[in-house]
Amino acid sequence: ANIEDFLWNCHSVLVATPGPLALDNLKEAYSKHLGHKCAIERFLVVGEGGLGATLKRIPHIVSLFQDNGIMYVKASQPGDISKQQLIDADAAYRRELIKKNAAAKAKAAATGSKAPGAPPPGDVSAAPKRPAEGAPGAPADAKKART
Repeated sequence: ANIEDFLWNCHSVLVATPGPLALDNLKEAYSKHLGHKCAIERFLVVGEGGLGATLKRIPHIVSLFQDNGIMYVKASQPGDISKQQLIDADAAYRRELIKKNAAAKAKAAATGSKAPGAPPPGDVSAAPKRPAEGAPGAPADAKKART
């Protein structure tokens, strides 16, 4: 199975579920509908934010909303689309993300909002060096060599 199959499976489960599905019940509904475990971790990174935060990264497939303090999940795409149409929607969403990320990088580069770091190698103007001990211009209280 690949990510497209997983996204289609999620869509199928959500479309087959009458009414909104509580986020906490998604994995159980997935297993009942498809007959196998919902191994979302195989396809998407589930971080500290949990399943809800992970699903927010695929808004073109899944919509999350809260009602009376309970988080619900529903299909973002129409129920009658084909698997190929869902794959096409996913590809379009990914292309859009790539464009947005490239635009953000270009804007950051243009404004020079790069995080300050160490000066590039060979940049001697960054900090003046101390004069060597005993060299002309060295302070009078410079350390003397051990004897």
